[in-house]
Amino acid sequence: MSAHRPRDINLLPVGRRRLLRRQATIHRFEKAFRYILMGFLLLTILASGGALLLRFLLAVRSDSQSDTILLERVDEYRMIRNQVNDYNDLLGLMDAVGKKSIVWSDYLQEVFDLMPPGTSIADISARNDAVSHLVISGQVVSRSALIVLEERFRGLDWVADVQFPPSNLLQRTEAPYTFTLVINHSEIPNP
Repeated sequence: MSAHRPRDINLLPVGRRRLLRRQATIHRFEKAFRYILMGFLLLTILASGGALLLRFLLAVRSDSQSDTILLERVDEYRMIRNQVNDYNDLLGLMDAVGKKSIVWSDYLQEVFDLMPPGTSIADISARNDAVSHLVISGQVVSRSALIVLEERFRGLDWVADVQFPPSNLLQRTEAPYTFTLVINHSEIPNP
């Protein structure tokens, strides 16, 4: 039996913990959206201010100088427009990356809840490539607990396949294990 340190014990009910995680995720997205919106607003103000300044300067200058000044202002406007387009491209890229990402912490609690008593986790790693994987390894009390764990993993909606080496079944007690959960992207919600 393992002794828990006081900081490892979370006395909140599972439902409340999930609610708090969701609220934190929503708050992060709201904050990111506000920054993006402020960026668009700032770029719009800069572009509008530049256009108004250009009109004012053209009206003040005489016709003899207006052609030279107009060409300079057009070049400045093009430069500002290119900067705005670059920022818009960057924001589009950030949005695309955000839509493709998986928030793994949302799924780890579900994995932890499936663990049979006496099961320990030594390592968790995740990849989000063309085929996303969540690799979990550790030690289980018995071979039957290992089989129960595999069946529970297969029952998750967001898991397309559960892969594990046959060596997981060699030891009868205190068996080390490694599971690779292949993620079903159609069951993962987009942020």
